[in-house]
Amino acid sequence: MEVKVIFYSVLCLTILGSGASWLLTYAQKKLCIKEEEKNELVSKVQEVLPGVNCGACGFSSCLAFAKAVVKGQAKCDGCRVGRDKVAKQIKEILG
Repeated sequence: MEVKVIFYSVLCLTILGSGASWLLTYAQKKLCIKEEEKNELVSKVQEVLPGVNCGACGFSSCLAFAKAVVKGQAKCDGCRVGRDKVAKQIKEILG
């Protein structure tokens, strides 16, 4: 009798686990955030930045700062880690 209880318990947990994994897979495909198309200028500006994601510029990451600079929402000299060297390179990229 104990073997039947163990068998049915394992079977039930297997079915529940499989169902949960299918549900999570479906939700991940339906609810995922698509990666936005990368702007070449943003990529070039991001390459120039030090990549430490310190937040000293007022943005959460170097990528966020690069996007803001390209959109004109931040100044080129906002990176405190890179200082004047990075500012000059960003100005050259943006023209």
